[in-house]
Amino acid sequence: MLTKKKKKLMLPCHAVAFKPSIILSQLTVENLKLIAKCHNLKTKSKVKSQEIQSIIYTHICENFKKYVYIFQCIKNGNKSEKHKCDSLKATKKYQTKNAKKYKATNLKSVKKYQTKNPELYKATNLQAIKNYQAKN
Repeated sequence: MLTKKKKKLMLPCHAVAFKPSIILSQLTVENLKLIAKCHNLKTKSKVKSQEIQSIIYTHICENFKKYVYIFQCIKNGNKSEKHKCDSLKATKKYQTKNAKKYKATNLKSVKKYQTKNPELYKATNLQAIKNYQAKN
């Protein structure tokens, strides 16, 4: 029997269709504490993840209701894309915050690359010029 209560779905404990041990091991301590709080389970402030997992796993609801948590599966590809996007945002933020320092170190790196690989630099620069001229 599904009922809505405070925008969370509740259903009997025996209707849960996943193995709690698998899900619990993937959750952060913060999320585990939130689940324990929803079940009125007492936890200490500096409790380890394993302890909270065992408390939740051995818990039997007295009122036979349990919160249903919906987990979004994130594929590794999406996770790496998100990481790349976050990293790019952080880089851009740093570059705008420290513009003079960034420009100086970037110029130094470019000069170093040009002296190490002069032929490769000339070829890639020529290709970049041709691409730019083709666009305009």
